[in-house]
Amino acid sequence: MLTICNPKTKLCIKQENKPRFDKEDETIKLNLEYKSANILVRIIPQGAAKKIDGAEDKANANIENSISKERGAMIDGAVVKIMKTNKDQAVDHSYLIEKTCQMITLFKA
Repeated sequence: MLTICNPKTKLCIKQENKPRFDKEDETIKLNLEYKSANILVRIIPQGAAKKIDGAEDKANANIENSISKERGAMIDGAVVKIMKTNKDQAVDHSYLIEKTCQMITLFKA
């Protein structure tokens, strides 16, 4: 909060033009004419924030469950592919773990 109320940036306008909060009853106003080529600020109105109810929460859980099943199938497929390409020689367990970890890092966002 202190960085956006800084007198140099003037994103928020305080009653006193000091970069600290001394008074509890000091009001802070949003500067709607703020423009900067270097800084992008997105302000979400309070009414626009969604509240998740029980039905949406269950839907999200179902989606996450199906995504995790698909990811598991992709990892299984990669392991089978590695095993089939190396039929002639034994596949090292640490090599399989390494490849599985590489697949998992693809899923992290």
